Amino acid sequence: MLSKGKRLTSHDVDAVLERGVSLYIPTQKGKKTLISAKFLAISGGFRAAAVAPKSVAKSAVIRNRLRRAVYRAIVGLPTPKRSGIAIFFVRSIPKEPLTPAFTEEIKAIFAKLAA
Repeated sequence: MLSKGKRLTSHDVDAVLERGVSLYIPTQKGKKTLISAKFLAISGGFRAAAVAPKSVAKSAVIRNRLRRAVYRAIVGLPTPKRSGIAIFFVRSIPKEPLTPAFTEEIKAIFAKLAA
């Protein structure tokens, strides 16, 4: 889980949804895109939130499991060099273990942020 200082407030979420830039990894052959993101560059380090919509998983238990897996993936990666706030949207449930699958895509999104 992300520490409270690394998570977004509702005000931050509104700002990212309103003014943020969309980031995603193009689908690869035979694979669905698991995660997309919206990023807003601001000073003060990197903070994030994870969203698993009801359209992906009807059960709240599964949605919470997906969000926690995204948070574990974010914590396991080095912090991006660019400071700002980001929201990660779960687009589909992976067939392989959750955290490693999300880690791959989040790492690619962080690489896009650095470019």
